[in-house]
Amino acid sequence: MAKPSVSWARFIWNQAIIPKYRITSWLFTLNRNPTMDRMISWGLDLENCCLLCGSAPESRDHLFFVCPYSSLVWKAVIGVLGFTNPPLQWDYVFEWFVSPSFNRIQLAAVLQLWHGSIYVIWQERNARYHNGLTKSHWMLSQDVIKHAKDKSSAMRNCGSDLGFSLVAFWSTF
Repeated sequence: MAKPSVSWARFIWNQAIIPKYRITSWLFTLNRNPTMDRMISWGLDLENCCLLCGSAPESRDHLFFVCPYSSLVWKAVIGVLGFTNPPLQWDYVFEWFVSPSFNRIQLAAVLQLWHGSIYVIWQERNARYHNGLTKSHWMLSQDVIKHAKDKSSAMRNCGSDLGFSLVAFWSTF
């Protein structure tokens, strides 16, 4: 028996996204990654404090992108495309994706940046948790943009029409 499709599936399972980014975003969409609030709900004795900003409890909704640190990453990344006031709350980001102002290529680029932001922010959070290492929000932002362009080039090199369109799109930025 087939399960009913969900409204967000096309934003997660997009071919323009790096596969490991898709998995991470999918798990966060389901709210299944081990954020502090979830680990505490499992009975672990932890202090629920965001490892990125240190000023609020850590949850998926805080990490993406209410947290002051992660919002700097998201704003810098999406700002490359000219968006100065992107949504910062999880549910509003999904609503933004269905905006009629995006054409197919613009949406693919926005999704590349969104997935990339989620991935690098989660990696940064884990590096701080496990190793005590930190990076600036600017370094993370630059990684996201570079990876989006690299994925687009890889798609083009495999003959993907979307890849050719994304490379042309990214060349204007």
